[in-house]
Amino acid sequence: MRRTLPILCTLLCIAADSQLTHIDANQTLEQLPEGAPREQLAKAAQALGDWSIDFAGVPIDGARLQRWADCPENEPLLRFVREDTGRAIDLDDFVFFLDDVLVAGQADRRGQAFTVTSGRARSAGLLVHPDDVFKDKPRQYGVRSKTLSVDAPQPPDSYPPAIDGDPPSPGWSARFQNPQDRPEM
Repeated sequence: MRRTLPILCTLLCIAADSQLTHIDANQTLEQLPEGAPREQLAKAAQALGDWSIDFAGVPIDGARLQRWADCPENEPLLRFVREDTGRAIDLDDFVFFLDDVLVAGQADRRGQAFTVTSGRARSAGLLVHPDDVFKDKPRQYGVRSKTLSVDAPQPPDSYPPAIDGDPPSPGWSARFQNPQDRPEM
């Protein structure tokens, strides 16, 4: 029992310190029209404008979405999007995500910094997950979780380093940091 109490307090402190910002995640289109993905992307491009979303390290803004919408008809749209971003985007789920971003923008969150890390995007079904490929269990956006965190992760050095015996926490990334310079890597 003595060991459990400090662990519980540590986890509660970490949870209290991290002010996660979420958007609602669902598979209903409220801002974008039903129909072909190119039309949906064009509408999203117009609505998003110069507001930029950090999606798995790739900035997504209206100009990029318009470039996708203008993809030639003889080009596969999915391949064009994946080559443009360098990410294995699930385009159907990504459209639902864009719709939810636009809904959040209507709720006075337009212009805020939205960051979706690649791990969050993969878990949410926005990027192809290994379960999609190897276990034939596709992840679908807005099905497993009704929210998606869109806050920027805290840098490892902002957490106190973990000590031996600590439970899994962000402190471990502070204790064992990855080198930043090319020679150190």
